[in-house]
Amino acid sequence: MNVHDYLTAKKVSFQEIRHEPTFQASRTANVMETPARQYAKSVILDIDGAPTLALVPASCFVDLKKVKKLFHARHCHLATEDRCHKLFPESEFGAWPPFGSMRHIPTLLDERLLASRQVTFESDRLGEAIRMNMEDFEHIEHPIIGQFSHPKRRDNRIEDEWKMW
Repeated sequence: MNVHDYLTAKKVSFQEIRHEPTFQASRTANVMETPARQYAKSVILDIDGAPTLALVPASCFVDLKKVKKLFHARHCHLATEDRCHKLFPESEFGAWPPFGSMRHIPTLLDERLLASRQVTFESDRLGEAIRMNMEDFEHIEHPIIGQFSHPKRRDNRIEDEWKMW
């Protein structure tokens, strides 16, 4: 089931937005003129051998130590490309939907994303984003909420490169 069908079945309202594929969440947010702090990127983790979907703002990284502490886990690392594709075989690589419930796995939501009333994220296809109310997202997904991200650092050189895009 794709994200569009999933959300339609859940009877929530959402907006589909086509955009230029960029292969990086922070650049996608920039192309869509959406603040990176309001654009959720999906990161698939392996926590003590179990897959978990983590959502953080495009402007942040997942802090694996914080996730490990949150779950009282022994091991926490990024899932392999192969594992991600097996979990979401209908999705294009890197366009993992933010709904772990679609695959019966937990979804973590970084509390930084709660600062906005809306959330925008990549659908299951690059170049296709979805925007919906955060309240609806929380209602259908029931994520585990915590603070497990840290902002990306930018030096002047990287900031200048961003201005060129």
